[in-house]
Amino acid sequence: MDFTRPGEADFAENITSINNTSTNKLLADAQHSFQEITTLWQNNWGFPNGIAQQDLTEWSKEFGNNLVYYCVEFALRHNVTARGADPYLNRKLSDYRKQGIKTVQAAIESDQRHEQQMSREYQQKNNSAPRKPKKRIYD
Repeated sequence: MDFTRPGEADFAENITSINNTSTNKLLADAQHSFQEITTLWQNNWGFPNGIAQQDLTEWSKEFGNNLVYYCVEFALRHNVTARGADPYLNRKLSDYRKQGIKTVQAAIESDQRHEQQMSREYQQKNNSAPRKPKKRIYD
């Protein structure tokens, strides 16, 4: 049974949407230096090795500090480990390159679309017909 009052669920959903929009606007408008990127990396994953430092430098030149900083934050929010950080960021930024994404706002919108699609696919998978238990040999 649903014990919420009419419109209450919509209200909660709208508040969440407003909060996400506010957070995304802050992320999109932030200005970051290369030093802030390396500090964020160090504070969470330790000192970046030579390959990661070179990658961060190249990505910052290609995409700009703000987008690289956003990607590092995104990886942290998704619990990427220190060992997987460089490959994860490489894959994420390669995807942005293929999509022609060059701004944090465009990245946020792309990530939201991707997460919505994944959520829909997960729900469809879980709402499909229930699995029948396998027949055991000794039954």
